[in-house]
Amino acid sequence: EFASWLNGFSVSGGFDPQGAIAGNPVAPVLCNGGTITVTYNVTDECGSGSVSATFTLNAPAAVAVTGPDNIETSTCQFADQDALDTAFAAWIGAFEIIEGGCGVTAPDLSAFAAPELCKGGEITVVYEVSDLCTDASITRTFKINAPAAVAVAGPADFEASACAFDNQAELDAEFSA
Repeated sequence: EFASWLNGFSVSGGFDPQGAIAGNPVAPVLCNGGTITVTYNVTDECGSGSVSATFTLNAPAAVAVTGPDNIETSTCQFADQDALDTAFAAWIGAFEIIEGGCGVTAPDLSAFAAPELCKGGEITVVYEVSDLCTDASITRTFKINAPAAVAVAGPADFEASACAFDNQAELDAEFSA
């Protein structure tokens, strides 16, 4: 593009005009941008002149990303797997590109799934984007702690003679205990 722009300098008319670009201008660095002013000097048998023009390239803003907070909670916070899946989908949906970039495409996070409710687990997402000039990434974790195993306890087997009780109320009290 810069070379094409340089070819836009020309001279016509006059008496055998000769034109030349002053110095050896080079295009701005793609990712840094910048401004280059070029002077085109012309001389002919009757005089001289010059024209200047400016080529400006605006640097892109650096790519920036954001994402959800890390999550660590218990499976007991969710009514069922559907509730956990819904919370996880909302968490995944919070990753986004917030600034900059030339032609940046958001990464596909559809392969990530919530942990199993009763087993718990940890999902780590590295959200990386890059463009022609910059890159950015963040790492976030969604962790669900499995519940403690269910422990069942009960009394020891009981056996007694009916004669051991004075009445039904005494038997009922022993049974409740």
